[in-house]
Amino acid sequence: MKVFSIVFSFLLLVTGCSLPSEKVHDLVITNASVLNTITGETELHKTIVIDTGYIAAVLESNREVAAISVIDAHERLVTPGFIDAVGHLDDVFGDRPDTLNMKMGSVPATVKIFAANYLPYGVTTVRNSGDGSGYYTLADYLTQTHDPAVPDFYYSGGSIAGW
Repeated sequence: MKVFSIVFSFLLLVTGCSLPSEKVHDLVITNASVLNTITGETELHKTIVIDTGYIAAVLESNREVAAISVIDAHERLVTPGFIDAVGHLDDVFGDRPDTLNMKMGSVPATVKIFAANYLPYGVTTVRNSGDGSGYYTLADYLTQTHDPAVPDFYYSGGSIAGW
């Protein structure tokens, strides 16, 4: 879903989609520099409008947009989320699935650890390239979790070589 929101947001940027002025949006980020991945250019003085965790529009910063929360980016660069195309859960939790239970607490605590290892670096999507069978339960949970506070997770199967 995050990949869709990134692509959708830049399509809005290119087409100049307008928003109804009477709506109060969830979050507005003003005074942002935005990397337009279609042109490769950095566009200055943009306002990013976010609703329910997804980018609804990218507008010129001189437009007033009502929102519950407003963040001034102070011209910092905003980029699309990065994709870890060769991710492994054992990179986060260790290389021995049989000791995984000692390192992990509850599923929510484990998911927070997973997110903390990716989101601060701009990674919003992880394609898992395979781990041992000790990770199946976690991989299955992450595949079905659609939470903006957790990277999207795509499990592509087991590794060819393993324990």
